[in-house]
Amino acid sequence: MNQTARAHSRRLIPWVSKFSEAIDLLGGQSEAGRQIGASQQRIYFILNKSRKFPDDLVIPVENATGGRITRVDLRPDLFGDGFKNVHGLNSGTIPPAGLAEKKAAAPYAAQKGV
Repeated sequence: MNQTARAHSRRLIPWVSKFSEAIDLLGGQSEAGRQIGASQQRIYFILNKSRKFPDDLVIPVENATGGRITRVDLRPDLFGDGFKNVHGLNSGTIPPAGLAEKKAAAPYAAQKGV
């Protein structure tokens, strides 16, 4: 498989496609690297060789793109569908407000006999 065909086949991996979109939004590999704190060489390696998106760059990419590319887009194995990003742009399933507080208070309520 030649380099062009390999690069095209990698674009079919969802996170690679989203990261490529982020790079375009940020103005290219060098500028993206400056904005997220990585070298242009690392950006190239991630796009062309990496098996998973590096977890240390997930939040910087989300912040640099203003939430247009989310942590869920880049690492669904870590953040999953139910995770809402800090920009409120992910349409994943979010638990109802107050549910976490009710679950946390349940053991206390059981102790008190409430």
